[in-house]
Amino acid sequence: MNRAQFERSVKNRRVYDPHPLLSESAAAKVVRGAAARQRKLEAAREAWAEIAGGPARCAAEISAVEPDRVIVEAGDPTTAYELQRRRKALEAALSRRLPGFTRLHIIVRGAKRPPT
Repeated sequence: MNRAQFERSVKNRRVYDPHPLLSESAAAKVVRGAAARQRKLEAAREAWAEIAGGPARCAAEISAVEPDRVIVEAGDPTTAYELQRRRKALEAALSRRLPGFTRLHIIVRGAKRPPT
């Protein structure tokens, strides 16, 4: 490549501004998303403490909140069974307190999470 070709390629080269990629807005977006997920998880845990009665409150906890579902980890299979029996009532109570919530997944602690 001679000098003229080099200068022409430099003129034709697109110039990208790295500032938007490294700006506060990109980092702020990530932080805002993490904060929103944490707020949803805390709201779900507070609602669970009010809704779940007695032993279920102590033996099961909300482990994750996804856009349309809440995952509850039960400490043992018996608690998971009891929660499964009360699933419809728990879903109705949680849906009144959590906007956008539609499903409740109950798993035994240490088991694989249900597919998304």
